[in-house]
Amino acid sequence: CHYCGKTGHWKRECRRRLRGTQENGGRREVMTAEAPKAEAHQERGNRGGVSTWLVDSGASHHMTPERKFFHELRKIEPVRIRTASRAECVAEEAGSIRVTMMGVEYEIQNVLHVPWASGNILSVRTLTKKGYEVRFNPKVAIYR
Repeated sequence: CHYCGKTGHWKRECRRRLRGTQENGGRREVMTAEAPKAEAHQERGNRGGVSTWLVDSGASHHMTPERKFFHELRKIEPVRIRTASRAECVAEEAGSIRVTMMGVEYEIQNVLHVPWASGNILSVRTLTKKGYEVRFNPKVAIYR
């Protein structure tokens, strides 16, 4: 199964995935954006401005260099991050941010504050672990 990683069934049959849809009343939330970037309206910090979030299939965590985006931020055990260019840095804080995409507000949790990051990153891996489905077409669609 490409959803839960277990053997013996297909993603479309996955009880874990179907349970998430049932708990949400059968509805699926959808975020869409031009691939591979998502335009998000930040609730805090840039006063309703638009920020760009890279939807990254290789990223292990959501991250942003912008402290002002967080509505909750806490100290964490240091997390070592290696970038695509092989540079390494450490995140010592994480928290939650609120973004609005396509008119729907989302709370993204466990976003790492990485002051040295060159931009905002949404991790496909982390989104799928949280029950979202990410599709890359001419647009990126993120379903929950």
